[in-house]
Amino acid sequence: MNITIFGAGRIGHLLTIRFANKGAKVNVLTQNRYLIDKFEKKNELWRVYNHKGEVICGGKPELVTSDPRIALENSDIILLTAPSNSHSKLIKLIKPYLPRKRKIYIGAMPGCGGFDWRCRNLIGKDNKAIIWGFKDVSHIASNLVHGDSVLEGGAKSKLFIAMEDGTSEDDSKCLLERLNCLFDSSVELLSSFMEITLTPGNALMHPPVLYALSGVDGDYTDNKIYPGLEWWSDISKEAAELIEACDTENQAIKNEVESVIKLNLSSVCSLSQELKDAYGSMIKNSSSMYNILRSNKAYEGIKFPSIEDKGILIPDPASRVFFEDIEIGLAVLIALGRTLGVNTPNLNKIHSWGVAWHKDIRDLTTQIIPNDWMENYK
Repeated sequence: MNITIFGAGRIGHLLTIRFANKGAKVNVLTQNRYLIDKFEKKNELWRVYNHKGEVICGGKPELVTSDPRIALENSDIILLTAPSNSHSKLIKLIKPYLPRKRKIYIGAMPGCGGFDWRCRNLIGKDNKAIIWGFKDVSHIASNLVHGDSVLEGGAKSKLFIAMEDGTSEDDSKCLLERLNCLFDSSVELLSSFMEITLTPGNALMHPPVLYALSGVDGDYTDNKIYPGLEWWSDISKEAAELIEACDTENQAIKNEVESVIKLNLSSVCSLSQELKDAYGSMIKNSSSMYNILRSNKAYEGIKFPSIEDKGILIPDPASRVFFEDIEIGLAVLIALGRTLGVNTPNLNKIHSWGVAWHKDIRDLTTQIIPNDWMENYK
């Protein structure tokens, strides 16, 4: 099996190692010059290790390159692990090298943020590309040392994928069989990509925490961010309640989608249930959203991204939370709510605050989904 991993961050490294360990030939497509040079000088074993410092497995990529023509040669599967706000740029980069006479699977982990719509719009239909995506990331990964090692903090007990609506049963089955050979966790097929688009995830989790930490005046002068602050182990009740409010609005969108286009979205459960299903016994206290997030073993040690600015700590403006979760993730949900007539006051206020505070975030709420998206389901 020939796989191209597009992206060399934490998840990109972890999947490269695990797939290679399973016997797949893995090419890594990246713009990281340091990693490319390191690979070309000495292709050493990459390792995945656990919290105890024990090596779980190792594997070597076949190739690490910035050339999409070489990286995609003979590939059966392309998997984008880069942030969703970069998907459009990356898809444009590989489009000229997509095969015209043979099928190739183009997916994203995760496939949220309307990946199916944006990918098809960019690559067109004059090829045999089959679009798919994961509902969520397969593992919690951290402590990356490029071209060397990555820490696996926890693995999902079950994984779900969706195919672009209209994909044949045979093509879906073929991909599913391949993925089940690559992952230790079982991989199951969802009935519609909309299940991924509306599955509660980072877009409902990270932005509310940012907003709650911003303080009364929204400028972080309340010093709620401090050295060593962790995303989840230190989450406040205010942030947890805001996450729940955003999740309620997402459920309202889901319910309206089910009503209008007659899709069965029963798999799109509440965020609290999603977390309990995904992490099981790693959650020590599941009595509330607040306790679920603070007691999840898989979330331990994940630091809040911050930098010092004028004597105070503020969120790191370079964090993917802004460009992926707010610019893309929240925008898709707000756009869907607007077209369906669903009010989303909490999603709106967090998104508006993020766009205003960051300055470089685009407001894509009026252009991120196709105007005729409902026609695809008739």
